[in-house]
Amino acid sequence: MVWNLYNATYVDSYRIKDSFDIYIKNDKILLEYNESDLQINLHGRTILPSFINSFDNLLATYLAYEGKNFPYYNWLMWDNELKSSSLFEERMLLDREDLYFLGSYKNIISGVTFVIDPIPKFVFEDLIEELDIDLLQDFGISHSPVSYALNWGKGIKEEFEYAKQKNLPFIIRVGEGFDTESKNSIRILKELNALDRNTVLIHGISLNKEDIELIKEYDCSFVWVPEVNEYIYGKTAPIDLILEKEIRVCLGSGSSMYGSLNLLSTLKTAHKYISDSKVIFKMILDNPVEAFFLKKDKILTNNSEASFIIIDKISPENHDFIWDLDLNDILLVVHKGVPIYGSSEFLSLFEYLEIPFEELKIKKKHRLIKKGFTKKFNEILFKIGKIVQFPFLPVEFD
Repeated sequence: MVWNLYNATYVDSYRIKDSFDIYIKNDKILLEYNESDLQINLHGRTILPSFINSFDNLLATYLAYEGKNFPYYNWLMWDNELKSSSLFEERMLLDREDLYFLGSYKNIISGVTFVIDPIPKFVFEDLIEELDIDLLQDFGISHSPVSYALNWGKGIKEEFEYAKQKNLPFIIRVGEGFDTESKNSIRILKELNALDRNTVLIHGISLNKEDIELIKEYDCSFVWVPEVNEYIYGKTAPIDLILEKEIRVCLGSGSSMYGSLNLLSTLKTAHKYISDSKVIFKMILDNPVEAFFLKKDKILTNNSEASFIIIDKISPENHDFIWDLDLNDILLVVHKGVPIYGSSEFLSLFEYLEIPFEELKIKKKHRLIKKGFTKKFNEILFKIGKIVQFPFLPVEFD
């Protein structure tokens, strides 16, 4: 089965191309093909690769906790308060499967089909096949280089060496607080010989110029999480200094309970610090491919993976439309050649591909979604024992 999208405007980090025409066969993009069974005119709307969310703890996909001691001194103070709250107790009524279901669709309706969830792999490995998004599946992991870190993995040295030997990312949180240990995170990693091309550093709100010089020297990657950082600590990493050093920066939404709505709201937070929209495009498309050693290019070219989104922007003249994207702008999300979420105007596509679907409303807009969503969503509410309005998944059922 082959279907064709034509009269589109194609956008990636580097270009804007009018009159774009692609064919989708199974899970691949074809740029040169003569026949198709279904043609869809996009009338100049924008097609672009689906986004990569470089940090979202899906296990914490629940209502945002409103802390009482803002701003927090470090992550442990926040975590202790959160986990002793009635909201956390309520979240614990849900299973892992429920939280990952909510988290996956929070990302999908935001145009994301690939998520990095930096938590020990055993937490989610058995769920991967059930999800309608991709998760990074193999990596080295340690929580943070502080004495009060969570006991993740086999230790910083061991996890770093595992990642390096297998050409995988080694992911670790640094500078997540204002105490001495947090401020010394990079120095500690240097002493442990755990800084290198495969090292991916998250948060970094207390990084200084010397730290940033080391990150650059060792060619590490950095995941910026501005929305969550502001919510918990009242500030974020010194992103201007980090970008000035041309460090590889990726953007992460952070988790819902920690004050993030979705990747689109994180983009708006990022705009307070960055004016160059092309820089942001690289953070959500290209840089994660390099940082996490992904075997894919985030461009739509011949024989590339057919994971893309269509948004309600007609023939944009530049990349600045990214700052104003809203959930209503996401008209279609395709993951590996399969539409998983879209506007009702793409009904013919769902029917042509014989994809079971159901209808609902997202922010009062009619949308099509994979069949079974409503049943699962209602089961989650039943477990909680009350109606919960999730801001990150604002669904209405007819």
